[in-house]
Order: sequence, then structure tokens, then C-alpha cells
Amino acid sequence: MWARRWVAPTSPASAGDAAAAIHAAPEPALLQTPIEPVSPTGPSRPPAWDRDEALALCGGDSELLISCTDGIPEEVSLLVAAIKAALAEGDGARVAAAAHRLKGSLLLVAAARSAELARALEVAGFAGDLERIHQTLGPFERELAVLTRELREFQRGTS
Repeated sequence: MWARRWVAPTSPASAGDAAAAIHAAPEPALLQTPIEPVSPTGPSRPPAWDRDEALALCGGDSELLISCTDGIPEEVSLLVAAIKAALAEGDGARVAAAAHRLKGSLLLVAAARSAELARALEVAGFAGDLERIHQTLGPFERELAVLTRELREFQRGTS
């Protein structure tokens, strides 16, 4: 079973501290401009993840990279469902929690655009900005669909 839990040494001690830290941080440019849709199949579309960077994050250990990428499609599915359920209930804090967890997994495989969108959902969730969550969710799901396809192709190529 694939699982990982990382805790940053600078993590806030409580959910209130986390919300305060996020609200105190400067608003990223991503949240100040509309999110542009990315063509899932266009010839100029960059890969959804950077395999070389992900390998470097795994210390050059290709077996570790294979292990890390193995559970991500399922985790994406579960956490996107959790985000949608929380949004349907108007629970921004739960959206933020699920988006934060997903962001960590996305960063581990160097999926920068997906991680940026996860961060946008996290910040919007902490702010209780349900409209922004709705605006971000569509592009996020499209990007995750491409990432999931690419990770499954990678897994098939390593078996």
C-alpha cells in the first residue's frame, strides 16, 4: 500500500495558525488573474509533470519514483471527490484541507501547474470563497486528468 505523510518543520501548530499564515501571505499572481484553460492534447502543451525533477526529488532513485507515482491517480480521485463534497456542503475549510493534502502529492511528482491550482483551491477554501473554488475546480480537474493519464503511461512503461 502506497502512503506517505510529510510534516514540514515550519508547519503551524493549529488550523487557526494555518489560516492566519495563509491570510498573512501575499496573494499569489495566480489568484489575481483568471485561470486560463490548458488544452489537454495540444501539440505545444507541456507535460503535466516533470519526470526529471521528480526523479531528482526522489534522490535519483527510480524505484522510489515508481513507488511515489503509483498511488497518485487513486489519491487524486479520492481527494477531488472530497473537495467536491466539501464544496457542495459549503465547507471551505474541508476544501482547503483536501487541496493541501493533494498539493503535497503533486509537488512530490513535480506537477507544478496542478500544485498551483491545488494551492489556489486551498487559499480559496481558507477564505471561504466558494465562487473562486468553483472557478478553479474545472481547470484543476482538466489538469489532473492529463496528469493521471501521463502517470499511468509512465507506470505501464516501467512494469
